[in-house]
Amino acid sequence: RFGKQHICVTRAKPRHPVEPQRAALAEAGCGDWLSLDDADALGTLLARLRKGDTVKIRYLHLLAPSKRRTDENPQRNLWSILHQIEERGAVVVEVSTGRSTANQRERDMMLADAIDAVTRGSRGATARARENGKAGGRPRAVITDEQRAVARRFWFEKPELEGLRLRQCL
Repeated sequence: RFGKQHICVTRAKPRHPVEPQRAALAEAGCGDWLSLDDADALGTLLARLRKGDTVKIRYLHLLAPSKRRTDENPQRNLWSILHQIEERGAVVVEVSTGRSTANQRERDMMLADAIDAVTRGSRGATARARENGKAGGRPRAVITDEQRAVARRFWFEKPELEGLRLRQCL
């Protein structure tokens, strides 16, 4: 293999389908692309990279996989992937803005936008869940007036309830 190559990548996400990504990459001069949706696709991408190569993607935050578990951190994944690409001497170009990681100032702006997009996505999911009547966390306790009266009696007037637990009185 001779010369530098342009590797164009896509990743399907709910708010970013593949077809608009491919259209934007085609407009940026990409003929073929690599899909990061497969489990081993990132390894394939990293294995293909050489010094001077360019990775083109529509939005930088699409490099990071979607969060599947609560202990995953998409921001850390994005940092890690970008670091691995740059370690190999390659540059990432965001075709939607034309910014490149070759320029430190543009790299910082790209990362700030990408991290904002990643964190905004998780906040949006919480808001959508609330709109659908689903709230996270522990459900509110439903206490009847009778239970409240027993609890007050247990707390303030202990003589006849000595030796019992509140749960036994309810």
